[in-house]
Amino acid sequence: MHGILGSGFGLYGYLPALLQHQSGPVLVLQDARERLLARPELAWTLPRITWTADRQELLARASVLAIALPPELQQQLLESLAPAPGLQAVLLEKPVACSPQPARQVLGIARAQQWKLRVGYTLPHTRWFASLAARPDLRSADRLELEWTFMAHHFRTELDTWKRHHVQGGGVLRFYAIQILALLERLGYRANTSAKVSGDAAMPERVEAEASAQTLPPLQFRVDSRNSTTAFRMRAWTGKNVITLLELPDPFARETLAPLLDTRIDALRGILGSLREDDAAHDAAGMRVIDLWEQAEDCAREGLPP
Repeated sequence: MHGILGSGFGLYGYLPALLQHQSGPVLVLQDARERLLARPELAWTLPRITWTADRQELLARASVLAIALPPELQQQLLESLAPAPGLQAVLLEKPVACSPQPARQVLGIARAQQWKLRVGYTLPHTRWFASLAARPDLRSADRLELEWTFMAHHFRTELDTWKRHHVQGGGVLRFYAIQILALLERLGYRANTSAKVSGDAAMPERVEAEASAQTLPPLQFRVDSRNSTTAFRMRAWTGKNVITLLELPDPFARETLAPLLDTRIDALRGILGSLREDDAAHDAAGMRVIDLWEQAEDCAREGLPP
């Protein structure tokens, strides 16, 4: 049976994705009922929810577990779960831990317990990714540029949340740009050669970086989480000529057609579908994403908290 821990994105993201992915019920903590009832767009999920009294009951019954908690809590939970004989697969939100080294430990726990582990790196599971990856100019250009600008919810609403704070796994690099790093890993990039963050050091808002690969052009990317312009675009430069490879108002703009539902649900379904794929390949890719993350932080060290 599938289960969810997390009453935010766990409910409005993973719950619909799990229900659309498989035909059975989904285990949800009773404590989350009021939050779910407050979201009328999710009323259709109620008949297929099996409410559990506490976390222990949910963990005892779940064979596939989606965890959407702050990174520190995710790490603590994974450490406390081992061993869990009935658990077969775990889905974690990004970042899986507050910093690269603990993230490696989390992946190591899953490997030691022989759990299938997937992380909510959604960009490689968007509808546009396959066509982007297949474009010949992605490899023939002299250089590539990727830009993602938006106003993060916590800035727009002046909300003080862990998602602001670098040391808690938030901030532009750890919470947002890691999605770009996962995208680049899937395209074949293996090294970050430069990175610079700006904004408050404890709560960085912008990052500019460059990635490299043996068979790909150098790629410069910029993520600005406090920008009044919402855009997601990728361009290829050959000499003075530039080609737009991708341009969207946001990376999930062409996803789900269902009104009111979160636009990332289709990508989450793609991640769930990847549970049928080779685990060794996913484990190796997960470690490479952490390598890119660590390299970016090493390059940007001067602008980050000690």
